[in-house]
Amino acid sequence: MKRYILNKCPEGKPTRGFTLVELLVAVTIIAMLDAIVLGALSSARETARIARTRATITKLHSIVISQYESYRTRRVPEDTSGLNPYQAAQRRLEARRDLMRMEMPERWADVYDPAATPVMTPFQYPSGLQISRPMISSAYDRRFRRAKTATEAKYGVGTNPGEGTERVGRYASAECLYMIVTIGDPESRSLFQDNEVGDVDDDGLPEFLDAWGNPIKFLRWAPAFLGSDLQPNVGYLDTSVSPPVAKMDDGSAMATAAATDHDPFDPSKFDMDQTPDPTDNTKPRGWRLVPLIYSAGPDGIYDIKTAKLVAGG
Repeated sequence: MKRYILNKCPEGKPTRGFTLVELLVAVTIIAMLDAIVLGALSSARETARIARTRATITKLHSIVISQYESYRTRRVPEDTSGLNPYQAAQRRLEARRDLMRMEMPERWADVYDPAATPVMTPFQYPSGLQISRPMISSAYDRRFRRAKTATEAKYGVGTNPGEGTERVGRYASAECLYMIVTIGDPESRSLFQDNEVGDVDDDGLPEFLDAWGNPIKFLRWAPAFLGSDLQPNVGYLDTSVSPPVAKMDDGSAMATAAATDHDPFDPSKFDMDQTPDPTDNTKPRGWRLVPLIYSAGPDGIYDIKTAKLVAGG
């Protein structure tokens, strides 16, 4: 009997597989395409985070600037009887700034001891508060003290970074911003998603968060902030040092800003009359300022230097 073996391959065309070199080339191409796709996705995610953070800050700015502008027409409960018009204007200006500081705090000292942290002025500021403490400032104070008591009970009282005493107020300006927005108008909280709010230091005082999970900070007045399109720029970037540092100018830009874009809360231009003072080298001041709300951004570095301007601040 004859036996036949079927040949599945056409005659003259033997079966061949991939060589090792071909496989390595294919794997390399796939890896390159994968890296390109992952890079594009990462860039898209970062762009989305930036857009989301800008949207959060835009909402916050809208709420804060609305309250800030309301002080232009708001009556200040200040007794000006017995004062001439100029003195009365000075007293109203001081009282208005006190009111703004207590109702729009940027540090906890503005809340728990406002009388010890007067508004910074180039002239002699009267001691103590210029007006009675507003009810909302007292509400801020109660919130702060409850959180402080609870956090110290949970983490202990001390000076180490992990202890309750040091946790409370670690992100003071961000926590104050949250209070300004939510206590002043409780309905405002509904404008923000849950992922826009957190408590990164677990001190019982929430903060608004950027898309990278860092607290969004707040400055009521930021006179030396560079690159603003909302207020005069009176500083410059000193590139003679490393890293470069933002500094105030020699006074000429300040004088121009104070004269051409003066503080709308000071219609009598009292600040301009008091500066410059040759006895203490006080530079001109009194230009228009707006609140600054800012994020640390993708690198997590705020890049804005702040300092305590007064004792206890």
